[in-house]
Amino acid sequence: MVKVSIIVEGGVIDTNVSAGTIDNSNALRESLYWIFSEVLNRDDISIEVHMSAGRRLAAKVFKNAPNDVFLYTDLDREPEKKAEWFVRMETENPNEPIIFTQDKAERIFFMIQEMEAWLLKQPDAIEAWAKSRNYKHFADRGHVSTHYHIAGKDIERISKPSDKLKNILKQTFQSDKLRKNGKAKGVEYSKLKTAPSMLRFIDVNKLISCDAELSRFRRSVTEL
Repeated sequence: MVKVSIIVEGGVIDTNVSAGTIDNSNALRESLYWIFSEVLNRDDISIEVHMSAGRRLAAKVFKNAPNDVFLYTDLDREPEKKAEWFVRMETENPNEPIIFTQDKAERIFFMIQEMEAWLLKQPDAIEAWAKSRNYKHFADRGHVSTHYHIAGKDIERISKPSDKLKNILKQTFQSDKLRKNGKAKGVEYSKLKTAPSMLRFIDVNKLISCDAELSRFRRSVTEL
């Protein structure tokens, strides 16, 4: 049995936060564990997922980790600009540059541009999640795939996918909360509160086919 550990940017590791926040962070970790397990689809590989809060902390932990550890982090830019991420790690804090060996760099993988891009690539998953919670469309809103934020666009070139997903949910689906005028508010999005349940509706096989980083991750682990 091969053991693989994956450090992921996001979640919380501070015990001084509320119990609810810790529970939500654990739920996100479990959903990411499910995603990566589905990606690998191997009975001979044991996976552990560790949340590491911010980008820089995750990078520091990974740099000092053994060779069976991988890093998954937001790229926050277009796919052809991955080199800029490494430059940023080295230069954004001149007193404490983070520099990776070539071997380490090859075990770093990116959510392009953020984790929420996985969801934006699958509007049907968002619709299925909303249906599971009995959220109805606003009368003037159609299927998520027709929303102007994503319709006809290359998802990996959309900046701030988390903001786009937040807007799509708020503008498309009615929540059970009401405004002062009695009309329904839109559904709110939170990476910790909402994403864990949404990720479970992703068709992982379809996601792999349109996500080069997930495919590269699977090949890299298989080489072990």
